[in-house]
Amino acid sequence: MTTDVIKHLSEIMDKQIDPAMFPYEKNNRINIGSFSIAQTKDCYSVKSYKTNRIVAQTFSKTAAVAIAKSLNKGKNVTKRILELDHMIMKHYVDCMFYKNSLKKCKDDIKKDIIGVRYDVSWAKVEDARKKLEHFIF
Repeated sequence: MTTDVIKHLSEIMDKQIDPAMFPYEKNNRINIGSFSIAQTKDCYSVKSYKTNRIVAQTFSKTAAVAIAKSLNKGKNVTKRILELDHMIMKHYVDCMFYKNSLKKCKDDIKKDIIGVRYDVSWAKVEDARKKLEHFIF
């Protein structure tokens, strides 16, 4: 059994890792392989260096990194990532609305209802982020 573990560890250590798959930041851009992520006024743009075109625009940085990573791996799951990103955007904006409503509301029953809605929306934001992280890691 220990020889199997040693053999498995040596295979992991001998495996070549593509340094292009590691993100690095340069000039307010995140570069991942042949893709670049830049934050604009209202979104993150994923641009291909090969075609010099914008591949996608996302609300969250996590979605932009997931798209760049998956396209570098040769997997085109951009549609699914953009769906999750849209879900994050929708529920994040809902959370901002609920938070503002909680500050201005004086009725305790309404506060409880808004608080529950806030918690549900925030849970959906976190769930979508976790799903996006599966595309990255």
